Amino acid sequence: DWSSDVCSSDLAYDAENMGVTGKGQVIAILIDSLPRIEDLKRFWNDNGLKVAQEQVKFINVHGVGHALSPPSGEETLDTEWASGVAPGATIMVYAAGSTEYTDLDRGLQRIYADALKAGGPKFVSISLGLREDLVSSDERNSESELFLRLAALGVTVFVSSGDGGSNPDNLGHDRGTINAPEYESSDVWVVGVGGTSLQIDSNTGNRIGETAWSDSGGGYSSVATRPIWQTAANVVNQGYRGVPDVSCVADQNPGAYVILKGKEWPVGGTSWSTPIWAGFAALLAEGREKSGKSKIGFLAPSLYKVDRNQAFRDITAGSNGKYSARSGWNEVTGLGAPNVAALLREIP
Repeated sequence: DWSSDVCSSDLAYDAENMGVTGKGQVIAILIDSLPRIEDLKRFWNDNGLKVAQEQVKFINVHGVGHALSPPSGEETLDTEWASGVAPGATIMVYAAGSTEYTDLDRGLQRIYADALKAGGPKFVSISLGLREDLVSSDERNSESELFLRLAALGVTVFVSSGDGGSNPDNLGHDRGTINAPEYESSDVWVVGVGGTSLQIDSNTGNRIGETAWSDSGGGYSSVATRPIWQTAANVVNQGYRGVPDVSCVADQNPGAYVILKGKEWPVGGTSWSTPIWAGFAALLAEGREKSGKSKIGFLAPSLYKVDRNQAFRDITAGSNGKYSARSGWNEVTGLGAPNVAALLREIP
């Protein structure tokens, strides 16, 4: 299947033959634990990727010697696919110790401190979330301030929109009774990443079709007002922030090829689409530098300024529950799936 070959993601999203690998770019991953380097090496080898172990840096947010739980999959998925899509990039994995907000805040503060330094991260991948109404206003305000500070530095944070469709339950893993987006993807200062179902010709690797993934999180925030870039693009007809912004493959059928604890581990979800987008952003950043353009900066406003007919592929079929995909921005797939080469040309 296509997911066993990371290069197929380049082909599916028009990122092949761009002459870039993400070299010189730094992607941060915020998660609770760390992957096994043995798993990463096998993943790179299986996919024919030239990634050196030194390109992946492990940061224990609580300090050296603080005990971390063994890898459970998320940290491995994120690291393997971010490095797979952008094999020339440096990947900094920040292990927060848990997914409790106090620990995640500590991790975000460490990422911000490192982003202030030369050679710090310019892209962040976060595959975590909780239905917005279940997160306290104090916590949202605390994290939003950090996201704003990162955006001001030109750092783009990509956050998964969730795997519970328009109505995630209180754990975000299944359906509930309340239609609401998940936080942190509903924060104004991040790029929310939704999911699609991608059909690929197993013989050629060519894309056959793409529809909205039924479990892609999305909808409208009840607390965050619509950002100016959504207003200016005239794509969100409510006064509140619309989620997601963009999307790409997330369907677990066939799912991502992941090596976890030495074994193949197929997985799906917007936890997959998010590190893919972080990798694509690293490719775009290197491409801009090579062509003499300005640094890419915080990406959200630029994504809404491009010619969407060129830079994105409309996803017009499928539903996440309350909302259905349609031409233009929608509450399941955002602006759509990327044409990465066209994005490089179109981003102002």
